[in-house]
Amino acid sequence: MSAPTFVSVYIPTHERRALLERALRSVLAQTWPHFEVIVVDDGSRDGTREWLDAFTGDPRVRAFHFDAPRGAQAARNFALAQARFDLVTGLDDDDAWLPDRLRQLVEALQPGVGFVAAADVVERDDGTRHLARRPARITHDMLLRRNVVGNQVLARKADVIACGGFDEALTASQDYDLWIRLAAQAGDGVGLSAPLQVVHAQAARARVSTSSRRRKGVLRVWRKYRGAMTPAQRKSHLFNLLRTTGRPITLRTARALWSREDGPRIVAHWLRGHRLLSDAWLERLAHLRDRAEIDAALAGQPHRIPEGTTP
Repeated sequence: MSAPTFVSVYIPTHERRALLERALRSVLAQTWPHFEVIVVDDGSRDGTREWLDAFTGDPRVRAFHFDAPRGAQAARNFALAQARFDLVTGLDDDDAWLPDRLRQLVEALQPGVGFVAAADVVERDDGTRHLARRPARITHDMLLRRNVVGNQVLARKADVIACGGFDEALTASQDYDLWIRLAAQAGDGVGLSAPLQVVHAQAARARVSTSSRRRKGVLRVWRKYRGAMTPAQRKSHLFNLLRTTGRPITLRTARALWSREDGPRIVAHWLRGHRLLSDAWLERLAHLRDRAEIDAALAGQPHRIPEGTTP
């Protein structure tokens, strides 16, 4: 009988104790029991350190604390250096896993597969939800167009380290930047159709997509990789940059950027910019489209943790 496959899970956190509880408990509830959780507290002053001390009796949880904030990417790289196992994956402190996530990711990471991603349930403040789906095969070519992975993958630690880990100089798009390098290092990835994570897209978090920090991050990724991009990939990235401004695009610009891959996104952005279709309507349509599949995935799953719960 072969030895079980263990996974190191990293969670960086900064002054989000209440949200961290939901995230951490979602990992501890996994059906795949072979893991460790590395929580890196990035200089919090909200009681996170004291709260994490209550988990010291759980051998699956290891907590580290920075005296002053260094940034989420530094926290992730620190966790990778501490990881004891060959497979690694992450979780943001404001998201939550569904119980079967680790099992399905581990079983999909077969020889010849560079990394594994999965669909997400994206839940907004108003209760609307939609699915962020993943291609069945995720190639380097796809990633040079845009982030088709999301914010987490399961990968081999050796590959993540070999391609340099997270770039701490980037202010945003750090995960996307790593996925580009990981695909070049480890080969094509696999995308699972089952939604295995709930991403909580609060209003404040959603605004990051059009913030100055977000624009700078996307621009730096563009500058890092544009020399390796085809003309079609450059067009896709130019559209990504335009989207971060939150401004409408002209019909002439939409035509210039048009491609079969980006066509639906360009049309939606043009319609929103000219107030022919609102974000609220798009979110509602996506909610109705995906509702049955999401309800089935979340049935009976404790992806929410009541406030005030203690370990």
